[in-house]
Amino acid sequence: MWEQTSQLISFFLVLNSMLLSIIYLFTYFSLGHLDYLVFTYLTYLLFILPSHLISFHFKLVSLPLCLCLCS
Repeated sequence: MWEQTSQLISFFLVLNSMLLSIIYLFTYFSLGHLDYLVFTYLTYLLFILPSHLISFHFKLVSLPLCLCLCS
């Protein structure tokens, strides 16, 4: 149950970051220029955040497993 919940949370967080980056890309193409802060935020959403979420997901799964094995 805990593993399904953590998978669902990580899935929706990644989906949210992808949707936000699509919105920013549409904003970029409609404005015709890319602000430095928008570029930094896009880089964070596309590359850094998914890797953090994957490692966070493994921590969420491995912590209860470790606690169960240790007890």
